[in-house]
Amino acid sequence: MTHASRTARPAFERLGFVIDRENPDNWTRGVRVPNFDMHLDLPAEPG
Repeated sequence: MTHASRTARPAFERLGFVIDRENPDNWTRGVRVPNFDMHLDLPAEPG
């Protein structure tokens, strides 16, 4: 899993990441920084 900002979200989606949930109330060092939890499903290794 990774966290992506609203600005970075389109780039992560182009790489195949999928949004798990939005974090509109994320705070870092006293600043509200909305972001998204995202994951990437990797193909299984061949047998």
